[in-house]
Amino acid sequence: MIRSGADVNAKTQRGYSVLYFAEEPLRFIEDKEAIKRQFQIIDLLKKRGAKDDASKRRNSNS
Repeated sequence: MIRSGADVNAKTQRGYSVLYFAEEPLRFIEDKEAIKRQFQIIDLLKKRGAKDDASKRRNSNS
């Protein structure tokens, strides 16, 4: 399988692959629990990113 740049770059610092399901799209669509887990991970990463941004802003003001 040829990996796109998005697949390769989807790894975060913690090693979660946001696009881990891209290799088997059909099975992924059928697996509702995997879809839920995927969005939970994305939400966690967004929240963590927002926290990091806020702390950077606070620290840069001092």
